[in-house]
Amino acid sequence: MAFGGSRRELRRRCDDLIETLPIRPGFEVTTFLEELSAQRKTPLTLWRMNATAATPSGMLVTTEAMDYVFVVRGTPLAHVVHILAHELGHLLLGHQCSRSPGSPDSRSQPWEELEAEEFAYRFAARVRLVERRHRMRGSYREVLAAFGSRSHRYQYGV
Repeated sequence: MAFGGSRRELRRRCDDLIETLPIRPGFEVTTFLEELSAQRKTPLTLWRMNATAATPSGMLVTTEAMDYVFVVRGTPLAHVVHILAHELGHLLLGHQCSRSPGSPDSRSQPWEELEAEEFAYRFAARVRLVERRHRMRGSYREVLAAFGSRSHRYQYGV
């Protein structure tokens, strides 16, 4: 692991970063990127690219003015979200993987890829958790309302 850290430290670091992200119920990529751009004060946009034999499925390009995540055109939405999260992992974990295309050091280090992948899986887990909690809260309120509770608290004590 980078920085001499353990897997547990990486998970904690990823979770701490993910906790700061604007992940809301009804997660939608465009809205998330707009909110994240405002939070970071740097525009971040998702672009589609045409695939060639040498094209990776996703790529992060950072500039002084803006950050770009490129995803191969035609990629299914679920995979787009994973690629976006992976590239965000590179960005937020501070990886220096945006270099001149074609230069000998333009590829990420193996440990950076592992960290970005861990970030992506933990990001997806957080999105699922937020969605599940939101659905459960709605169901809980519906059940209470069906039994006559207007304040959504248990009113019928023993």
